Order: sequence, then structure tokens, then C-alpha cells
Amino acid sequence: MIRQNYHFVQYAPERIPHAIEHDIEETNRLYGVLDRRLAGHEFIAGEAFMIADIAAYLWIVGWKGQQQDVESPLNLSRWLDAIRQRPGMLPSLP
Repeated sequence: MIRQNYHFVQYAPERIPHAIEHDIEETNRLYGVLDRRLAGHEFIAGEAFMIADIAAYLWIVGWKGQQQDVESPLNLSRWLDAIRQRPGMLPSLP
């Protein structure tokens, strides 16, 4: 879904408002799912940093280009900051 968001929001040669709106809303819903998962957990799979965190981070680090807010979902914001500070992780994407 996030890849589809990137496509319609940033790269599609034809602007399709319904597709853009749908993908932004669905990406926002998925961010909410992740935020709820991170409630009470330091990382996605629990208390240990794992490949699931790296895989998810690489999609979410470009949140601005997906027209998302990562400040108000507090668990997601905390998680992003924790992952961003790990050695070798991308700090952000456009």
C-alpha cells in the first residue's frame, strides 16, 4: 500500500485524485495499526530490534512524501526516533 501511495502521490504521470486520496488514507490507517502494535513494545516484534523493524522503517522513513504525520501517533514517533538513531539507518527521505 505504501508503494502504491508513492506511485500515485509522487510519480504517476496522471494525477488521479481519488487514487491519491484513497492511498493516503489507507497508508494513514496502516500507520495507525503499527502505532497500536508499538504500544507497550519497544520494537515491532517485542523488546528486541529485529529485521521487521528494519523492513518497516525503510517504508516509513519517507513519511513526508507519503503525506503522513508521524508526530501525533506517539508510539510510532518514539519508534522512528529509536530506529533513526541506530548505526547505519537512513535519517530521513524526501
